[in-house]
This record gives sequence, C-alpha cells and structure tokens, in this order.
Amino acid sequence: MKKIILLFLPLCLCGCLTFSDGSHPAPHEQTALAALKLGDEQLAAGNLNEAADAYNAALRQISAGPLAGQARLGLAAAEMKRGNSVNALSLLNQVYNSADKPLISNLSVNLELMDLLTKNGNLAEAVKHGYFLMDTPGLNADQRLLVLEHQISACTVEQDFDGAALALDNLFRKESNPSTLWLEKFIMIAAPVYPDADPFLQKRWTTRSGQYMIQLIWAQYYINHGPLSQSREICAGLALIPDLDANWRELVDILLNKSLNAQQGGIQGRIGLIMPLSGRMAEYGKPLTMAIEMGLGVISGESQVELFIEDDGNDPENTVAAVERLVNEKQVLAIIGPLSVKTSLAAAEKAQALQVPLISLSQGSFLSESPQEFIFQNYFSPEDQVRTLAQALINNKNKYKLVILAPASNLGQGFAKLMETVLPAQGGTVVFTKYYSLDTTDFVSLLRELNAEYDFDAIFIPDNAERASSVVNAINKTQINTIIMGINLWHTGKFLLSAGVAGQGALFPNAYDAQTEQNRITTTFI
Repeated sequence: MKKIILLFLPLCLCGCLTFSDGSHPAPHEQTALAALKLGDEQLAAGNLNEAADAYNAALRQISAGPLAGQARLGLAAAEMKRGNSVNALSLLNQVYNSADKPLISNLSVNLELMDLLTKNGNLAEAVKHGYFLMDTPGLNADQRLLVLEHQISACTVEQDFDGAALALDNLFRKESNPSTLWLEKFIMIAAPVYPDADPFLQKRWTTRSGQYMIQLIWAQYYINHGPLSQSREICAGLALIPDLDANWRELVDILLNKSLNAQQGGIQGRIGLIMPLSGRMAEYGKPLTMAIEMGLGVISGESQVELFIEDDGNDPENTVAAVERLVNEKQVLAIIGPLSVKTSLAAAEKAQALQVPLISLSQGSFLSESPQEFIFQNYFSPEDQVRTLAQALINNKNKYKLVILAPASNLGQGFAKLMETVLPAQGGTVVFTKYYSLDTTDFVSLLRELNAEYDFDAIFIPDNAERASSVVNAINKTQINTIIMGINLWHTGKFLLSAGVAGQGALFPNAYDAQTEQNRITTTFI
C-alpha cells in the first residue's frame, strides 16, 4: 500500500502541468513526468536502484522525444554511480543520436554526470557531454557558465587545453554581450592551463574600455597567483596612458597598491606536490593528493598556501623535471612528495642541489641513512609496520606461529626479511616464507599446499591492495582459519571493495595523529 501512495502523489502533482508551448501533457506524459521527478529525487538522495526504476518507468511510458531523453540522462547518471559505465555510455549515445533534444530540467544531474565520467576516466565523453549541454536550448547564462567550468575541468584533466579554449569560444559565441564577470571567470579558469588566453580575449574585446578591463583583471590575477612584477608592470603601463579616465585611473591605483602591499607582506606561500597521478601508482597517488588538498584547505577554499601539483607517473626522469619546474617556474617554498623509493631518490638529489626543502612520503628509509640539509621524510616505515604487526600477533592469545606469503618483488622481500628478524626477537616463530611471482593468479592451490604442510596461526601478505585482495579471497575460499595480516598499502577503498567479507578481521597498520579530535575518539574506542 505504501508504494501505491508514493506513486500516486506525484501523479496528482502533475495534473496541472503545461509544456512550454502552453499545451497540457497527455496522461502517459503526466505519468512519465511524475516518474522523472521521482527519479531525480531518488538520485539526489543516493537511492540509485530506486532512481533507476523510476527512470525506466518513465521510459516505459514514453520511449522517444525530449522526455525520453531526459529519462535516459538521469538513468545514465544512476548507472555511472552504480559502476555500470558501459550501460551509461550506451544511454548517452542514444541521447546524442536522437533528433529530439532532451529537456534539461535538472542541470545538477547532468553536471554530476560529467564529473562521474571524468573521475571514471571517460574524459572524452565528459567533454562531449559538455558540448551537448551547451547546444541544448533553454539554459541561461549562469547555467552555461556551470557547464563551461565542468567541461574545462574535464579538458584540463585530459590535458586538452585547446579543447578548454574551444569550450570557452563556444560560450562566447553564444553570449552577444558578456559581462566583466565572464572576463574574470575566463581568466581565472583559463590562465593556469591555456597560454593563449590573453590573445583570445584581445580578439573579442576591441573597445578601449574592454582592453582596459582585460588588463586590470590580469593584474588582479597576478596579484593572486604571481609573479607580482607582472601585475605592477600592467598597472604602470595603464597609468602612463595620458587620457585615462579618472575611474579607470582609480582602479589602477588600487591594484598597484595591492601589489605593493602583497610584496611587502609576502604573497601566499607556494607549495609543490609531486604525486603519481597516472600509471600503476595512480591508485595511491590520487587519494593521497586529495587528502593533502583537504589538509591544506585547498578544497574548502580556506588554504593559506597555493598548491602546485605535478604528475610524475612514478618515473624518476619526470620527477626531476617536476622539481625543476616547481622551483624555477613556480618558485615554491617547499615540495611534498614524491611517493616511491626510486622517484624520491631522484627528487632528493635534485632538491638538495637546488636547495629547496623536500618532504618525501616514500616508504623507504634510505634518506635517513644519508641525512641531507634540505631533505625530510614523513612516512610509516616498514620497520614500524612490522614491529606493530608482530606485537599484535604476540598479544593475540599467544598466537606465535606465522607463515609469510609475499610477492617476489623488492617490496615483498623487504617486508618478509624484516618480519623474519622482528617476530623471533619478540618470541614468535616464522614457520615458512613463500614467494610468488607477480603474475600469479592461482592462490587457492598455493594456499592449500601451505595449509597441508605447515601448522600456523597467522599469515602475513606484504603486497599491494589489488593482489592482496586476491590472496584474501583465496583464503576465504579454502576455508583456512587463520589471522590475516597485511601492510598499510591495504588501507584503500579498492582493497575493502575487492576483499569484501573475506577481508573482515584482517590486520594492517597505518599511522594517524592521536591528537586530532576524530582520532582522539578512535583512540578512546580502541
């Protein structure tokens, strides 16, 4: 009975609806509108299955035309959120290939869809969807600006800076008289990523006042982002114009004073961040980058520093180039990162030579062995992790016997050797150490052999989250009753999703600050 009431109420609400041409929707269109409204509400609430059901209900009522297009867009967003990217892209292509433009009654759904496509790596589709929305009638200037910003974001992630400029050009063609707000938005968005931003503007604002406004916005941009000398140069050039209007001259003086005050008081601190945002290590680099941005207040807009992010792809040559760019071009005060041992070694050598502080996040302890004036580390060392795990094993009802199942890599062998030293020193026993090749997929047979030959209380798997989750699922499948232990690389959403129920009760260490409010609660609970 509850379901009937919930569906009935939206139908009643649609009884007095009219289309933009003044006509009243037919009964089946009213039902479709009600289902669309319900789908949007459920999607906003995070009820993805219910949202998908509602959108499908709308499509059963009307399979073609603007309403159907709107339903498919909503359904595509729900499918992307549910992880069904193939279904989502198929729905989007149906919308793009339809002769009828959909009704964009809920722009936020479409903007979220663009963000989901970007995060999922479907960057070309995100950009394409932005173009599609820009060509959809009915969007006002503010809505097109929102689409533009999301599209530029997608282009920037893809490093398609010309695409970002084309998106802006598309917007400017649609606006016959853009306001100064558009100018400022353009510069603030495009300047960091598109070197031809200024020529682009100069071609579109040919009036004298327009040229002055462009120059003043650039002056403000350089005050915010540096270099300050550029801001002062622009203001000085405008001040030399003999017939400059008094109002313009007042603005020039204000910006010139702001620039001088910023120079005296010091502009925002500039920090560089080097992370692997592409390649095999990206699954660790991306969440860590977001955490650093949140910690510095970049995401909330409360940051007291300006953060410049470089992707080194876990390649030492890229790392060295990134250090040079951050120091020579961005003039950063310090650098955070990179992440791996090999890139940290390369970065440390270059940072020491350039005399800029570098805080490595590498798990290796190599830097402490040869201290350098400008090189620091902030990490949870393998030694600390192994000691923590060994103590936990000893404290767990006198469970002393351990089997190590590790990958045949520097990571796996390093952790295994540490455990072989640390655990016996604390009174435990390493019964056996088995190394597996990195292309191993059959862990079930391997575990059955170990279980048949050795008596053990726990198994230690020092591997990354992806392979470790495969081993953990194999332990569950073979029904081996043992304590599962890992390393801090397991502390990712990927491991939790892949291991699922099989990972419940697994022990893996990580560092945290017990003095923060959230972690004081955690410490009390523990």
